[in-house]
Amino acid sequence: MNLKPLALLLCLSAFVCDATAAFRAGIAVRNVTPDPLLPVSGGVGPGHPTTKKEGELTVRALVFEQDGTRVAIVSADFLGFPALLGNQVRSAVKGIPPGNILIGATHTHSAPDCYGFPDGKGGTSSDPKYLELVCMRMAEAINEAIAKLQPARLKVATSEAKGAIAYNYYAPQLYDPRCSVIQVLDASGQPFATLVNYAVHPEVLGNGRGICSPDLIGPLYDEIAAQGGGTGIFMNSAQGGMVTADNRRPNGGEAGTWEECQRIGKLLAAEALRIVQGAPEQASPKLVCSARPLTFPVDSPLMRALLKASPEAAGAVDGKLTTQMNLINIGNAQILTIPGEALPNIGYYLKRKMRGEHNLLFGLTNDAFGYILTKEDFDSFKRYEYVSRTSLGEPGYEYRETVASAALAASSSGITTLAALPDSRPALDDPALVHLMANLGTETGEPLQLDQIPLVRAIRGESTDQYDLLIKSPRLPDGVYITVTGRPLRGDEGIEGGVVVFQDTTQRRRAAEAIRRARDEADAANRAKSEFLANMSHEIRTPMNAVIGMTELLLGSEIQAEQRDYLETIRDAADSLMGVINDILDFSKIESGKFELDNYPIEVREWLGDTVRTLGVRAH
Repeated sequence: MNLKPLALLLCLSAFVCDATAAFRAGIAVRNVTPDPLLPVSGGVGPGHPTTKKEGELTVRALVFEQDGTRVAIVSADFLGFPALLGNQVRSAVKGIPPGNILIGATHTHSAPDCYGFPDGKGGTSSDPKYLELVCMRMAEAINEAIAKLQPARLKVATSEAKGAIAYNYYAPQLYDPRCSVIQVLDASGQPFATLVNYAVHPEVLGNGRGICSPDLIGPLYDEIAAQGGGTGIFMNSAQGGMVTADNRRPNGGEAGTWEECQRIGKLLAAEALRIVQGAPEQASPKLVCSARPLTFPVDSPLMRALLKASPEAAGAVDGKLTTQMNLINIGNAQILTIPGEALPNIGYYLKRKMRGEHNLLFGLTNDAFGYILTKEDFDSFKRYEYVSRTSLGEPGYEYRETVASAALAASSSGITTLAALPDSRPALDDPALVHLMANLGTETGEPLQLDQIPLVRAIRGESTDQYDLLIKSPRLPDGVYITVTGRPLRGDEGIEGGVVVFQDTTQRRRAAEAIRRARDEADAANRAKSEFLANMSHEIRTPMNAVIGMTELLLGSEIQAEQRDYLETIRDAADSLMGVINDILDFSKIESGKFELDNYPIEVREWLGDTVRTLGVRAH
């Protein structure tokens, strides 16, 4: 029997199986900057007109393939991308199952409206023809990425991104500094795609400066390419609760410029490339993708009204919305999609429960319904370290050395010396001294542990130099600060005892503290003024946008002429109030030397008419 054909057939079969199981990847980009420019959206309410662009809006598609499974990860430079448009894109892609196409938004606040928020004139802020063009180019990018599939390897890494990139507007440290990176290498080991997963709102420019822009994401992509990372793609971890770009100025206020976008984008790119640089290569990463429908309740009247009025948003059925969530395993990484913004504590909780060595959250993916809420998780943040540390289950206070008596003596005499012999320690059980020791601690207020006590250390043969203690008692409720120096007493047969010197430094410390407090109060007053002006942007604009938005919705409905007149008065008054708010915020710009005057014509008669109309109701 001739076995050569059989052997050849087996070899070919092995080759085909190996080729089928090989990991491949491809990436493609399309420009979607509108020409001419369109109004841009930063959330609820009408779009804002634009006069120029900074950078280019793009859609980017990264496709993975392994053992017959294909997955597309798509990122678009918009505030959000609704499922209705996403499904239109999926229907134009033939090489990937619809459930395996993940479409996320970078969350830039300087791009056209994809949801069709009411414009107050009976229409919407979105342009249907432009959205059709975006869907077409997004499908083109996915199909091109499929055509460009090539053998690939992966590098995956996660670490904290350093520097002023993001912070929490409400509580600066309450955010996730971790950045996860998936870098794709070709057969020669050269990177041709770098995916960055990080939580930040790209709203340096916002929607009120007349600029169409990808914000900090554009410079991020440019820097990745310039540093040899290939084509960049950003998937926002989208942890809400005001986790925004850290464009704070040292003297208060915010830097809302394209130069600041470049600084943050380049810094994030450099950190991402640093994080992934030393990661091991994965030659044949396993790829698994699952999709599940998920239903959310819609309880907010504002959200219900917007979903009903916005043509591009999926309407709620019986007060509920259904969307798709994906879970992807790729090599040693696991990816979970979220159809909105999850608060930071939810992000931490999910990452702890996920099963990958590297766990990534893709927020604002497959849809963007706003904030996703759940109960608090206090163990997640540095801000709550003290809470965790003082919770039940922590060890109780240990027995403390009774040098408190000498410390109290020092508070009245200035300097006191205390000596002890090794065999004198049983006397430290005196109840009165133990009571005093219960109030002895370090200068930071933490209880003093037995092995920290200078006299105990001296008896053990250890020296103590300028050790600071704080002691409180019923006689000294405000406490006194004691500086302690200790030395062992050595004899012919070794350590024969110890001696410590206590010096009262309370007055010196309190004088220095008074100076520091006065300086801090002066700084705080100045900072509070600047922060107040900056906070007006977020704290007042948000409810005002809701008032204006709901008024515009009512104006777009069928109402009586008298009711329409009342609503138009409300809208004009709200617009006037927004103008006052903007004028107040100009004070912070004046302080930072960034105030600019705009020269444009006005109609005095129209302005006076609006003013009389607003006050007319009260006059009648």
